[in-house]
Amino acid sequence: YLFGYLGDKAKVLHLLANKENNSTYLASALQLYQLGDALIDQLRKEHQDQDTKLFWRKQAIPFYENAIGTCYQMQDVENAFFFFEKSKAILLLEAMQTSGALQMIPDSIRNEFQVLQRKLLQTKESLEQATTVQKEIITKNLVELQQKLETKTEQLAEVYPKYFDIKYGTNTRSLADVQKEFSASKEKTGVHFFYGKKNIYALTINAKNSKLYQLGATPTIETEIKNFLSFFQKSSAIENAPADFLQQAQNIYAILLAPLSLGTQEELIIFPDGALAYLPFEALVTAPSEEIGAADYLIKKHIIHYGYSATIFSKQNKNQTKLLHHGIAAFAPFADASAGAAYATLDFSKDELGEISQELEGVFLKNKEATKQAFLSKIKDVSVLHLSTHAFSSPTESKPRIVFADTSLFLSELYGLDISANLVVLSACQSNIGKLSQGEGVMSLGRGFTFAGAKSLVSSLWNVNAVATSNILSDFYKKIENNTPKYQALHAAKKAYLENEKIPSYERSPYYWAGLIYYGDDGGVVLQKKTSNFLFVKVLLFGLVLLAGFYFSRGRGVTASSGNTS
Repeated sequence: YLFGYLGDKAKVLHLLANKENNSTYLASALQLYQLGDALIDQLRKEHQDQDTKLFWRKQAIPFYENAIGTCYQMQDVENAFFFFEKSKAILLLEAMQTSGALQMIPDSIRNEFQVLQRKLLQTKESLEQATTVQKEIITKNLVELQQKLETKTEQLAEVYPKYFDIKYGTNTRSLADVQKEFSASKEKTGVHFFYGKKNIYALTINAKNSKLYQLGATPTIETEIKNFLSFFQKSSAIENAPADFLQQAQNIYAILLAPLSLGTQEELIIFPDGALAYLPFEALVTAPSEEIGAADYLIKKHIIHYGYSATIFSKQNKNQTKLLHHGIAAFAPFADASAGAAYATLDFSKDELGEISQELEGVFLKNKEATKQAFLSKIKDVSVLHLSTHAFSSPTESKPRIVFADTSLFLSELYGLDISANLVVLSACQSNIGKLSQGEGVMSLGRGFTFAGAKSLVSSLWNVNAVATSNILSDFYKKIENNTPKYQALHAAKKAYLENEKIPSYERSPYYWAGLIYYGDDGGVVLQKKTSNFLFVKVLLFGLVLLAGFYFSRGRGVTASSGNTS
């Protein structure tokens, strides 16, 4: 009730400001919105259940939209940025902070807490598949587990108050902080979106300045977005109507990015919101174009990567992963038909792993060896996890999953894992889409891996083409070998594919190359290069030649000396 009261009073003050042309009312409304945000944080702290937290995130969206609208009228970019940050991915941020906070408590207590969390997730999973009779028993167990988790959390808060402060701390990055971080790269601009029920806003951030924009009415823009995304439902959609696609891609650019006066900044980091999270921004067209393979795509003007929020992006850049070694663990459960007939064979996954294994040291498991347990055994001690397999999700799917040779790994299970990898590559279909949870984000497998601790990931927005994806990823790995920033390596690999004139024009449509996107830090990854057998043989032969030469010259020297003294 208090939350609703604060929001209603702030709206009245906003109306009075407009009626009486008095900005003092706007300042007072802003104070109420800040107070309401603190109340939202308190509600989040009081609930352990993720579904309840997600419910409150959804309820808060109209509140944040009104707050941003007030900031827009005041042209208060700094406070607008604060509300942009607080309106998305807060539960993901909380998970990242919890992971850090748990390191402050003894191992035995931490393990007990994590086991309890996993049991809760497993019980929820079983409830969805239970019969009517079973549901009563499972629900009772679920309530007991939730109570135990709440009790354990309260105990931790009492004995380890710093744990509680870090876990629930809502110190999002300030606009000044982000601008300072961006100052290291003068060519970087952040584009922060807010997807409200009434309007869509954008906020640009770079080292020099920031600006807030109102882009238009959400229903109108949403229709345009749906029309654009319809071209990626199957590979032939763009091929069958190239002119329509190019026009729609230019329409979306005109709505979302053209008003922002981005200039010549080379790098863009996009913080999408709502349905914008499904968009491949690289595929937007900046000028009238006629040919699919040679259109003026945004990828030709900007290096683009993505972030969940500016605060999470900052954390990912600061967190240094400590690993036992710098290898890669790659899995291809369906490289040939030997894995069984339950899923289609992915012929190119064999070639994908083959090319990577020629360049890098690591573990490469195919077919029946690529099991879920084999994957789980590697999640804490390698730099890169690469999954070339089947994945299933959609904007209406509540249970995304990725498939191994023996069974599937569900999104709900990812929430209970502890992954230390610097990079996760999901060479699978639909791995970065899922059900949209307003106020938090898309519940995708990609988000799940980030939730579990992955520092960065490459994932897909639709049913990507296997051949094109394999080519792009093979090139990507060659480019990151020398510690090139991961997002730059993916950009270069996609751009190289687009500009390869040996590939037919229709196969250079965005359907083939724009589906893979990068979320995460802006650093590189250390990998162990494989010593070439050919190189080894050359070195060995060279050494033998030197050794033979040494002994031959030594033998000739001894003979000559003997002759001289006789």
